[in-house]
Amino acid sequence: MSKRLASFGGPSVPSSAPVSGQSNDTTPTKPKPGAKNKNKKRDATPSSPSSNSREPKSPLSKAGISSPSLGSRSSTYAPPSFLYPTVPPSESLLQLYLRTVLKRIADDLVSWNDLASRKAFTCAKALVDKTTELDNALSVLPEGVQPRSRILGPRLRELDSKREELRGCLVDFDVFFTKVAERAEGLETALAKLTERDGQESTEQKPVWSDSSWSFSRYVSHVLELLRQLNRTRSAYNAASAQLVSYSLSLPDPDTSYSKTKTSPLTFSQARTALASWSSETSRTAEYMDEWKDISSIEAPWDEYELENEESEDDFDIEGL
Repeated sequence: MSKRLASFGGPSVPSSAPVSGQSNDTTPTKPKPGAKNKNKKRDATPSSPSSNSREPKSPLSKAGISSPSLGSRSSTYAPPSFLYPTVPPSESLLQLYLRTVLKRIADDLVSWNDLASRKAFTCAKALVDKTTELDNALSVLPEGVQPRSRILGPRLRELDSKREELRGCLVDFDVFFTKVAERAEGLETALAKLTERDGQESTEQKPVWSDSSWSFSRYVSHVLELLRQLNRTRSAYNAASAQLVSYSLSLPDPDTSYSKTKTSPLTFSQARTALASWSSETSRTAEYMDEWKDISSIEAPWDEYELENEESEDDFDIEGL
C-alpha cells in the first residue's frame, strides 16, 4: 500500500526531463577515463532556473508542435473534428428538422407507453382492488347497521387519493397528445410552405433522403396517422377511467346508511371488464408505436446521428427550410 500511495508525492503529469541529481538510465555504467574532472566542473556550474524547472512539458511540446500564442489562438481556432457538429455533414436543414421531429415524437411515445402500462394501470387496478375490498368488508355487516368510521374513513381517503392520481394520469396523456399534435402542426405548416415554394411534385414525390423512398408529404401523413391512433387510445382510457371511478363511488358516504346505497351503478364484473379493456388498449397501442418507430428508423437516418439535449424543432425557421 505504501508503494501505491507514494505516487501521490510526485507531479501529476510525468516529466520527460530528469530531475537534477538523478539519471534517466538506471543501469550503472563505468566512468570513462578522464571524465571525472569534467563531471566535477559541470556539477560546480549552477544551472539556470529554467533548466532546473520541474514543470512538465505540454503534450504539444512533447510531440514537437509549437503552441500558438494567445492572440493567434483566438483568431485561428477551429473545433476539433471529433466534436459533434450542430448540423451533420451533407445533411440539409430540412432533413435535420424532420429527423429532430421524428425522434422527439419517439421519445414522447416511450413516456406515453411507460405511463399507460405502469403508473396509470397500477392506479386503475388499485382503484378496483380497494373498492372491492371495502365492499367485501361492508357486505358482512348486518342489514340496517351503519359501518363505523374506522372502517370507512381510511379506506375512503385512500380511494379519493387513487381517483385523483388516475385523473392526473389522464391529464398527462393530454399533455403528451398536445405535444405530438403541435409537432404534427409544425410539419403541416412546413409542408404548405415547401409546396408553395417548390411545387406539389417536389413535396409529394421527391424523397427527402437519397437512400429512402418517402417524400416530405409521406412523413407528414406518417405523423398524422400516429396522432389519430393516440387520440383513439386517449378516448378509450377516458371511457375506462369513467367506469372505474363510477365503481369506486358506488360505496356509501360515511354519513349515509349502507342499506340505502347498496345498489351500485357499476358491478365488479363491469369494473373488471373496464380494467381489461385498458390493458388490451395499452398492448395494441404499444405494438403500433413499435411499428411506427421501426418504419421511421428505416425511412430516416435514425441512429446515424444522436440529437443534442438542447436541440428542438422550435429552434428551426420553417421559412428557411
